[in-house]
Amino acid sequence: ILGVIVSAMYMLISTGFTIIYSVGNILDLSYFSFLMVGAYLYLILYRYISPYAALIVSVMLTSVLYIAMYRTIIKRLLNNPVMVCVITVLFNLVLEYIFTIIFSRAEKNLFPLIQGVTDIYGIKFQKNMFFVVVLSLVSMVGFWFFIKKTFLGKAILALSMDRKGSELAGIDVDKTLTVVYMISGLMAGLS
Repeated sequence: ILGVIVSAMYMLISTGFTIIYSVGNILDLSYFSFLMVGAYLYLILYRYISPYAALIVSVMLTSVLYIAMYRTIIKRLLNNPVMVCVITVLFNLVLEYIFTIIFSRAEKNLFPLIQGVTDIYGIKFQKNMFFVVVLSLVSMVGFWFFIKKTFLGKAILALSMDRKGSELAGIDVDKTLTVVYMISGLMAGLS
């Protein structure tokens, strides 16, 4: 059961990272710092608004910040993959350092969305962990439907197969990559 719970979270993390690489052929290592950004935003917002509102706002803000990073930094370096890798690692380190200065290196626990414990055959699990599994599965099913059933999803799929062919077919590569970063940012914030 713990394996399923942890795997559900890793499923979101890996999907968000993988779609950037598979669609844009961009090795963006700053993605992992946005996992941290989403967690700290939730930690901050939880004190001022309801847990569900804090989750929604932190996920949205993480996505907006990730899109901003793509539009201001990565977009300019798309023709230089080595530079993208170096800059995103540097961005990751700088962001980690800034958050360490602000919040210290002490371990912090996120507040659960659902309180309580459930008992399964004598083993106790937090209800929040099951919520994580359900939320992850719903997110992945929604992502699958988006890719398979919408024009933009099909554009993302086409771009992952052939960039030049996608451009010739009339797909706006910049818009599509922005949507990919939005989706990836949503997954990072949710993770």
